[in-house]
Amino acid sequence: MFALFYDESGTLGYKGIIQNEEANQVSVSSVPKNEKPIAYLFCNLDAYSVYCKDYREYWKWVAERNEDRYNVNQTHGQNYDSKNIMHTIRLLQSCEALAGARGMERLLAGVNTARHDAHRMMIAQGFRPLMEGIAMQWPDAPGLHRPDCFVIDDYR
Repeated sequence: MFALFYDESGTLGYKGIIQNEEANQVSVSSVPKNEKPIAYLFCNLDAYSVYCKDYREYWKWVAERNEDRYNVNQTHGQNYDSKNIMHTIRLLQSCEALAGARGMERLLAGVNTARHDAHRMMIAQGFRPLMEGIAMQWPDAPGLHRPDCFVIDDYR
């Protein structure tokens, strides 16, 4: 929590809240003892650092992505990575073949139903719900529990 002060005269040398656009810390200034704050600022620096890291990684991905693959995925308009889903289907088919070869009667694979496309794909592959669960996560941080993710969970 930071106290905010305003120097109307401009003579106290306050630095402002940030030094520049690239700053990742709150700028602090020396304040005379009798100054009264005009407001308080809460800054979650850990969350901001995560945001900055995600932002940099996204733009790095944009710069380095395979444009042909990206355009194919945009063209089909289904909001998923078609190469990724094909890998997921092959993984499920390989698991099914291995289970059959070993004489296993049942193959268990988990998927969070928040991943709508992955859930539908597993139903289409013949999988049926066995149990339901709840994923606890930070607010407004979907992580891998979102419709466009194809992730097989291990709930052992």
